[in-house]
Amino acid sequence: MKQAFVILFLSLLSLSGFAQFSIFAEYQPNRIEWQDDWNSYVSADNVYSQSTVIGAAYWIKLKDYRVEFHPGVSYSSSTTSLESEQMVNNVANTVLTKTAFTGFGIELPVHVYFLDFEGDCNCPTFSKDGNFLSKGLYFFVTPGYSFNTYKLDGMNPIISSTVFAQEDKDNVFTASTGLGLDIGLGNLITISPYGGYFVSPNNNWEGLAYAVGQAASGELQINRNLRSVFAGLRVSFRPDYVKERRAMFR
Repeated sequence: MKQAFVILFLSLLSLSGFAQFSIFAEYQPNRIEWQDDWNSYVSADNVYSQSTVIGAAYWIKLKDYRVEFHPGVSYSSSTTSLESEQMVNNVANTVLTKTAFTGFGIELPVHVYFLDFEGDCNCPTFSKDGNFLSKGLYFFVTPGYSFNTYKLDGMNPIISSTVFAQEDKDNVFTASTGLGLDIGLGNLITISPYGGYFVSPNNNWEGLAYAVGQAASGELQINRNLRSVFAGLRVSFRPDYVKERRAMFR
């Protein structure tokens, strides 16, 4: 899967000389939906408390309306160190747990410029007609699919002994929605701060049982919904438009 991700990433970059492409980064403070089946020592939210995401995308648009599609690939990661307590022979033992999450994603953001829906000139944001908000504000929805790996390593810090090591893999659908704003820095570069709500349902994390300890009563629920109110920044490039403009004045 990693090899396919790299090939797709390089393919997107190879198209950059012909149309618009972009790179982006996101910060996600995570929340994991949980019930009362976790013990009192560690909340599930602490296991993967935050993620960072980077990626690249290509640009496709409708001919007469300001609706854009940004198919792309992404890489997300999260690392956390936390302490929990494991019961061994009715004795509580402190365990230092290190968690690592990586995800390779494929996504299709759809941008709708609802304040200037029919005002397209097939030109970058900087050269479009209208005021700052009308030509740059957009609503987005992003369906996606992610190939995830979860690693957990636990150690007793007193005796420097490995307590457990666990690795799980899972493939999940993802979705996000929110608002963004294009800010043109000339005809070549546009920066777009954006933010919204992200959800990744039914993540199958069996290793979490080791991180937080088996519940005193009931079975541990391993399918969890991860959600986040996130912020991101996209930098878009239009080498095709700059090339066309130069050709006009030759």
